[in-house]
Amino acid sequence: MERSRKVLVAILALVVIVAVAAAIFYMTTPKITTPKVTAEQIKEEMIEATGDINTYQFDMDMKIDMTITDKTTGKVEKMVISLAGGGAIDNVNRKMKTTMAGDIAVLEGEETPGSIETQTYVVNDTVYTLTTIPETPANWTKIEMPAEAWETQNQVEQQRELMKVSEVELLGDERVDGTDCYVLEITPDMEKYWETMMQQPWLSEAMQNVSIEETFKEMSMENWIAKDTYFPIKTETQMTMVITEEDVPEAEEPFEMMMDMDIDMLFHDYNEPVTIELPEDAESAVEAP
Repeated sequence: MERSRKVLVAILALVVIVAVAAAIFYMTTPKITTPKVTAEQIKEEMIEATGDINTYQFDMDMKIDMTITDKTTGKVEKMVISLAGGGAIDNVNRKMKTTMAGDIAVLEGEETPGSIETQTYVVNDTVYTLTTIPETPANWTKIEMPAEAWETQNQVEQQRELMKVSEVELLGDERVDGTDCYVLEITPDMEKYWETMMQQPWLSEAMQNVSIEETFKEMSMENWIAKDTYFPIKTETQMTMVITEEDVPEAEEPFEMMMDMDIDMLFHDYNEPVTIELPEDAESAVEAP
């Protein structure tokens, strides 16, 4: 359906931002051991330790099982989107980049399978985004970001703020890439989680009529915290989102889109030098509607 392609471009850009900006602090099933510290102690240490991080990098794998239902005809399209990539944050110079690439596998419907690429940059308080999918024109767009909203782009800072409004349970400990980690199960206050998300102007504009109860149906989170630095090391999240035509201005027909997302992230190179330069093509980006 042509309509679903238009919606898919908008949704994918939104999903990537959501995933990168807020849903990144959760991990794989740990080995359970007998811990010597409490979950609250680890939580407080993590909040304090991550208060002054200059730079870091991350890797991310994302899988989205998507079902689109045309409410008028009852026609159903199903697809699986697999993305892998990474990015970097320069908190001192207020720069960010995220690049991902993958494939769309069509299980049912008329959509065309193929490759997909996304790029997001934050430079000079402006968010630049490019999403490329089959048979759809790809153009850079940009949105001006208020200077005070920089913290909403800093993933570790978001983890820190969300940790403040979450209940935590210590599951045990495990080694990740040679680093001994505590394993925490995270239960955030979803209303405050949503408030944090909506501080991002491009999200608050795109999803101003979306309620957290209607959009986020399920969410599970875990977090591996380094024992020596209390920095986040590896995360995993699973969430189910439901979006309808009321949530997407580009939609021309009534629809329901359900997305089951699995996101794995690995954080590394804390406080190491990073280089973030805006691609030349992005300099001619048009203002996003």
